[in-house]
Amino acid sequence: MIRPIRWVLGGALAVAAVEMGVRASGEALPSLRGGVSPFVPSERPGVIALADDVPGCIEEDSNGPPPTAWGMRVGTGPGATLLFAGDSVTLGQGVSPSDTYAVQLGTAYAEAYGVTAEIVNAGVNAAGYCGVFRAVHHHHAHERFDRTVIALFADDLEQRAVVLEGEHVRANPAQIEGWVARLATASHAFNWVWHIALSAAVKDVVASGDPLPPHVRLPGRTVPETTLHNLERAIRAAARFEPIYLLVPPAGLRLCPERPAPNSECEWMVADMHRMAAALDSTNAAWVDLRNVPTEGHVLDVERGWWRRDGRLPVHPNAGGHRAFADAAVQSIIGR
Repeated sequence: MIRPIRWVLGGALAVAAVEMGVRASGEALPSLRGGVSPFVPSERPGVIALADDVPGCIEEDSNGPPPTAWGMRVGTGPGATLLFAGDSVTLGQGVSPSDTYAVQLGTAYAEAYGVTAEIVNAGVNAAGYCGVFRAVHHHHAHERFDRTVIALFADDLEQRAVVLEGEHVRANPAQIEGWVARLATASHAFNWVWHIALSAAVKDVVASGDPLPPHVRLPGRTVPETTLHNLERAIRAAARFEPIYLLVPPAGLRLCPERPAPNSECEWMVADMHRMAAALDSTNAAWVDLRNVPTEGHVLDVERGWWRRDGRLPVHPNAGGHRAFADAAVQSIIGR
């Protein structure tokens, strides 16, 4: 009778020792370990956010003047004010203001309605999706607009992208249900064993081509779910402005191979545009898909040189590229 008791006590002590040892090896659960670092594309410096996204990307400080890059007035007749928000493409990097899609759409609006269109360009270089929405809220706190056009660019989720390193598989047991989730969340030792078994199972899933469960994340670049949820929240929060969204691709998108290399600029920009399109659809937003607009012949000369010399994807359109975007969006802007 004494021997079984010793075995039980010995087993309990062994489990406790393993638990303490696994806990001492790091604060996070074993399945959640592995470095998480800001994403920096290899081809150009990344935009690294220094603070968490504002919930819903709502600008609370509306006392100061809103960030206006430039303004222009076109047309004749009664007045109308149009707001264009976005990043450096909306700003018109590399072209004159009169050549931007904002001015071209504003001119078409003025001619269609016989008004003087006051074009307010709120483009902010490297704004990220949250910076774009915060600029929209800030402007609407100061002025009324007859049209609000919000451009989401291919890399606007970049500020919240991360790179997973170290562990081959990262998994969050809190995102599943049942006794496995409770044990894997409470016990580091159980989590360690669970993670070993899970990693082996993930290899089989990857080999079969089946989708991974949401609590599993493989190494490489990824966009946190919290970012995508906050993007949807931001779209819903801006709905009262009745905006029209433009989903803007990099000007050199057609230069990408049909099957881009994993974690390359081409691969992650296309993936992020799919994510933003899904967010716009899920929130029933009015948006114009510019991803199929042919702009391979309409990139800035300097960026075309970067592509030939260094393989850096051209992202900014020249005047012809802005015209192509404006032509694709004009009916949506006027029709509203």
